[in-house]
Amino acid sequence: MTKKLKRLVVIAAILALVFPTTIFAAPTTPLLIYGSVTIDGQLASGGTVLISGGEITSALSATINNSGKYSIAIPSENAGSTTLVYEVNGNVAVASAGITGAPTQEINLSVTVPVTPTPPPTPPSTPTPAPATPAPSSSSSPSSGGGTYTPPAAPSTPSASQTTPTVPPTPPTVTPQVLGVKISAAEAQVNKILGEAGLVSARNWGSIVREVAQEKNTEKKYLQTLIKGLKAGALTDEQKSALIEFITYGTETTKVLGAGERAGTANSYKAAFGKLPKTEADWADAIKIANGRWPNQRSATAETGAKTSFKKIYGREANMENQNDNAAVTVMAYGLRPSQRNLNSEKAAILAFKYFLKRTPTTAVDWDIVRAIAYSGAKR
Repeated sequence: MTKKLKRLVVIAAILALVFPTTIFAAPTTPLLIYGSVTIDGQLASGGTVLISGGEITSALSATINNSGKYSIAIPSENAGSTTLVYEVNGNVAVASAGITGAPTQEINLSVTVPVTPTPPPTPPSTPTPAPATPAPSSSSSPSSGGGTYTPPAAPSTPSASQTTPTVPPTPPTVTPQVLGVKISAAEAQVNKILGEAGLVSARNWGSIVREVAQEKNTEKKYLQTLIKGLKAGALTDEQKSALIEFITYGTETTKVLGAGERAGTANSYKAAFGKLPKTEADWADAIKIANGRWPNQRSATAETGAKTSFKKIYGREANMENQNDNAAVTVMAYGLRPSQRNLNSEKAAILAFKYFLKRTPTTAVDWDIVRAIAYSGAKR
């Protein structure tokens, strides 16, 4: 095959990726906000968040999960809006931050429920004195001998119809919960990811059967490579164990990847941020990457490098207003995994990588570039 013909084959392979079979799980709207909800300083255990104002024509609703988390997608026109109103179960909430316009953003909500003062008890009314019994006249006095004294009759017991009913106490006012509110698949997935991040960071694996030999194999096969280049003590023993367990067992949303690909996700996270996941927020971003979702953290260095690679491959600057270009740069920068793999697309992408970058993909960043070519839908 001549060099010219080979070049045409490669370009044709790239053009064939214009409509990839799998699209990353990018938000259908660029603004997906999430966070925790506290009521009087305690995490909410359910309920509803309503957001109104800005360019929102009708209030948007999100369900608070049992971990006190919520997520909701809002129109991109509301980026930078300072007029949005957040309500939790009918009470106005205070937001921890304004909307910046990032694809995903953490905004925590706090509510202080007003206390209705208890009215003071009504003082008892002054009883009306009973009429005085008239003294008997001398003519009716028993000592006069003129007649028999008859004492006043005892008051009769009132009938049921005359008895004043006892008023039952007023029950406390209960704020109604909105039941059956539907949330989008993207919001449901983010809620699940946030819950998984908490479990991984806390090493809470429930009743899972531990495979000690498998964990040791993971440590030997993947962990030593992952921590290479990090400063001594960058991870505590607990954080190393959490990483080993994530790679070995996976979470509900990452089991489909397999141990090797979960280790690759951690490697992509390290390449983007120069560290391995340690905190719950770090794990939320790592699991988002594994699910093809935009991470909350951003790395200017990683994105600049991705834009440089984009130009080498596509022969032009990336247009970040274009969904496919944006997806390509984000996948290159952070290593987002596709929801479903297409091996034919990946083979063509490897061929394109070799042709335009003049090398074989070997590093985490290289394979992230291959994924971007295969699945982003960006055009040359």
